[in-house]
Amino acid sequence: MKKFVCYWGEGYENHGAAEHTSDFFCEDNCYEPENIFDINALEVGQVWQTLVYPEGKQFVMRVE
Repeated sequence: MKKFVCYWGEGYENHGAAEHTSDFFCEDNCYEPENIFDINALEVGQVWQTLVYPEGKQFVMRVE
């Protein structure tokens, strides 16, 4: 199982880093189906990043 190293930028209430496995990214955790598909398709070493929103929110995830 792949490991996902995630970072929530300071625009998020609970910003900081965390590690997750692929089963974390599911509809029960409020992830959209198309994002779940994209996340599960990532290969080791790839990075997935959300847009930087006007209020400064940024999410970055690396697959290990």
